[in-house]
Amino acid sequence: MLHVTTKSSLRVDNRIKQFNDILDELTVQIGALEHMYEIEMDLVADWISVVKEVFRGGGIVLEDGLTSEDIAQIYFLQSLPDEEAISLAQQTLQKLQDMEQVIQTHLESTIVPDIRQRTGYEGNQFHFSWVFDQGEHIVETHSEYRIPLA
Repeated sequence: MLHVTTKSSLRVDNRIKQFNDILDELTVQIGALEHMYEIEMDLVADWISVVKEVFRGGGIVLEDGLTSEDIAQIYFLQSLPDEEAISLAQQTLQKLQDMEQVIQTHLESTIVPDIRQRTGYEGNQFHFSWVFDQGEHIVETHSEYRIPLA
């Protein structure tokens, strides 16, 4: 049997190969999208919001324009000497930032699988919040998954 290759058949073969390459790339991209998560998280802002609420409940209104650091220091100055209050304010804000980093670092490998196993939540949107409810917790609001901090 004689097989003749023409320029036309070579072009078709090349087009088919290009098409298959594009399909392979799209398959890889779609696979990657399955593990993309929409994350909302600002633990410092959550903590600051609770502190402001505590002050409001005590009849203290904080002026506008204060930084998170200012508010944290004012909060701890209510019950501690200056040096201790400043140190604890810095430590608290750093701890919250560190917790955010830990969540981001371990989200795919540990946290999402645990959320799925414990709560049955299958979505890819996650909103982590710092809350004080019988102690400190981080709560993922879509699944109601809780991470106790004490």
